[in-house]
Amino acid sequence: MRGEETSSTPVDVDSMTAEERTRIGVRVAAWRAAQNMTALELSEASGVDRKTIRTIERGSRAGQPAKLRAILEALNVPQVGDFDSFGERTRAFIFSTAPIFEELPNAVKDEAQADVVSLLAGKVRRAANLSPFEKRRDQEETQARSLDARERFNRTLEKYGFEGQIAARGGEVDSLTDDALLEIAAAIEEIHSEDHHQ
Repeated sequence: MRGEETSSTPVDVDSMTAEERTRIGVRVAAWRAAQNMTALELSEASGVDRKTIRTIERGSRAGQPAKLRAILEALNVPQVGDFDSFGERTRAFIFSTAPIFEELPNAVKDEAQADVVSLLAGKVRRAANLSPFEKRRDQEETQARSLDARERFNRTLEKYGFEGQIAARGGEVDSLTDDALLEIAAAIEEIHSEDHHQ
């Protein structure tokens, strides 16, 4: 991607009226220009023919939803449906940061968003340049966190007498993420804590 400018708000093509799908053409042209991308390059990246792209950009007629989605994806414009394809940790990050971002005054939201994007882009660059030793250390730290999560989960089950029931569902438990295991352990502890105080 040669440019960085895209929409900060996810676009929901499927909920757009024909008129809205016509009006978005101007924004498509602006997003393409911001990335120094030619219509031919966008056509190749999206699988939508160049004539259709030009028609959409001029606002001559409403783009078909499937073609608009392909064009926006090629331009790296966030779309509402993208959220479903994100991994669990990405969704957790969005859920944990969105309420904080919502509390910010509008005057500083653009700056805050730019700061977060810059920080994450720096982390991506750093991860790409990690030495083999650093990559191995990061993997070991991740494995240690995973072991801690499963150990806490197993200790909690044992403490409250659930281990027999869970053992019978071993395969299902093995497929749970570390975050899910920790949430289950915390919920069990909370339930028993409430029972104890009643």
